Order: sequence, then structure tokens, then C-alpha cells
Amino acid sequence: FAYENLPEKDDDGFATKWAAKAYLGKLYHTLGCQGDNTAWEKAKACFDEVMPKYRLADKFSDLFVDYVQGSPESIFQLNFALAG
Repeated sequence: FAYENLPEKDDDGFATKWAAKAYLGKLYHTLGCQGDNTAWEKAKACFDEVMPKYRLADKFSDLFVDYVQGSPESIFQLNFALAG
């Protein structure tokens, strides 16, 4: 349901169809680890669909600064602000 109904583009703090597909792949991966051998192919199909939409960050160290927003590696990210 989520994959068919969520937007394709990121909308600051809301999930996209690609985040839903990635989590579905994660679910199939977990089922595969529990012994469901058919789940491995389903997980791979999900991840193969999601992976072309994202890329690795240019600099690995950029992933570990205090404020990371809009990383090309981020499939789903929540942004927080410190209340002052």
C-alpha cells in the first residue's frame, strides 16, 4: 500500500515510496534469515529497485558531522532541531 501511495520525491520528514520499498526489502531479508528461502529473492528485487535512486556520499567523513541533512545516501531521514 505505502509503495503505491507515497510520493516519489522527498518531502522534508515524510517517507517516500523508495523508503517504503527499502523497508519491505528489509522485512524480506529478515524473513530470509528466519528460514524463508523464497524471501531472499523478494528482498533482492526490492533492493535492486531502490539502489539506483541513491548514491554514496562524495566524502565518507561528511556522514559524521554534527548536522547532516539531505545526504545522497539517506533513504529515510528524520531531521531534529534543538529547542533553545
